[in-house]
Amino acid sequence: MFSPCRAGIGLLGTVVLFPLSSQYLLIMRHPEYKKNTRTHSLRVLAEPTLEDRLVPVTTGRVWTRRTVANHNKVMRVLSDRLLVAHRRQVLEECIYG
Repeated sequence: MFSPCRAGIGLLGTVVLFPLSSQYLLIMRHPEYKKNTRTHSLRVLAEPTLEDRLVPVTTGRVWTRRTVANHNKVMRVLSDRLLVAHRRQVLEECIYG
């Protein structure tokens, strides 16, 4: 479900997907929502306070080919103007399945 009135980055359940390369993807979630996914995902977050602290990072998860293809389709749907891939086949899979 998408909130029609607020930008997604300010919502508790927002997941940010940021491709680092053709092999690596950075996935960022709010730690409070990750701890308890039953929390209302459309809750607007308070303004963050500036503080020094550690952010836990999970690494090493490997997606299946199907998960990668599904992610690429979502990125295509959400893209504003441009699609880039390291091979034409990847782009065709995003468009034609």
